Amino acid sequence: MQARRSLKRPDEIAYYLAYAPVGATVEKLMAVAGSRWAIEECFVRHEAA
Repeated sequence: MQARRSLKRPDEIAYYLAYAPVGATVEKLMAVAGSRWAIEECFVRHEAA
């Protein structure tokens, strides 16, 4: 499980269940989670437009 805190709203924490191949590093998992966050933000902006 990963926990991510928003820079804009530090009191809010998002949680993720992460699956990865054996040998995947924490850094790689965090990079993937970060890119997913950016993609979701794009979807939210598009829906609002």
